[in-house]
Amino acid sequence: MTIEVPAAEIIPLLSSQLTQSCVNGVVIAFLLYDYVLTFGNEFDIIWCRRGPVVSRVVLFLLRLCILGTAITVLLFSYASEYATSVKSCSAVYDSATVFTLLANLVIAAITTIRAYAVTCSGRVVAIVTLALSIMPFVLDAYILSRTSYEIVAVESSLTCAISVDLSTSMNIIITLALSICNTLADVVVIVATWVCTWQTIRLQGWGHRWTRRSITWLLLRDGTVYFLAVFCLNLIDCVAGVSSNSLSYLANLITPLQLVLLSRLLINLREASERDMYMQSQYDEYFDETIAISHIAFGNSTTTSDEEAPGGGCSTIGSHGGKGDDGAAQMDVREESRGSFERRVTSSSATAIA
Repeated sequence: MTIEVPAAEIIPLLSSQLTQSCVNGVVIAFLLYDYVLTFGNEFDIIWCRRGPVVSRVVLFLLRLCILGTAITVLLFSYASEYATSVKSCSAVYDSATVFTLLANLVIAAITTIRAYAVTCSGRVVAIVTLALSIMPFVLDAYILSRTSYEIVAVESSLTCAISVDLSTSMNIIITLALSICNTLADVVVIVATWVCTWQTIRLQGWGHRWTRRSITWLLLRDGTVYFLAVFCLNLIDCVAGVSSNSLSYLANLITPLQLVLLSRLLINLREASERDMYMQSQYDEYFDETIAISHIAFGNSTTTSDEEAPGGGCSTIGSHGGKGDDGAAQMDVREESRGSFERRVTSSSATAIA
């Protein structure tokens, strides 16, 4: 069934479609541009080297969401103008919504893993983060269930029109809830990251941070950038929505921005993990080749002299002081080995999400 649009509503409808198309064009260009920029590092670090299966699966899902969102938004923006039936109209929109829901699940999983890793297996913080970060998926699914489609005639052309069976006040409440839950989840993660990593970062020194980027430093830096970017966009979206009762345009930029920033975070963490493992292997090789326990221990000079020792001029090597010196040497080696072990443990908790 085709609905004729009144003449008084044609200009506002066309203006809204033009604005939405411009925002969609920005989303497509942003996603594809970043994908091309990071594809080389991703292919070399993630797919050409051995690594944790979890990191590969998570990054694959992120990339799938990025490409799927770009393709479906392109179809929704430009192919929907040529839709001639409600079925084809709903198919294009539903496919875009499916990738949005998948992106919400992946973002919630990564956010929860970050909270769990930086708090050293803190289950309470992880559960709170999961409960907050899963809300966008729940609310978007509810909005999809209240969505209807129709074909409208604008002058001599047909186009796909989408409407959501929600009042203006309910639409504002749902969108504000989306922004607040996203922001609170990010606040929990960034506060936990600063509390748990700042002491280590401060001890490293500024020169060490910029010359050799550790996993801890990347979690703090990239996590802070992610939080500030998403928080500012959510804040602008809320303020603009309350003042103009239109919340749809800027909200379309939040999920693509999250996908891009999280994919870059995972690639950077994996690169730092590879660098740390290489340096650790070089250190262990040097440690094994250059440090050994000597079995020769010199006796105390205050003990029996050479003339008084039984057997004439025999040396006193290994007589009284040898056991204590040998034990001290073994203790030094154990302390050095323990330091190497502690360095490996420091990075292992953060590497869980790399």
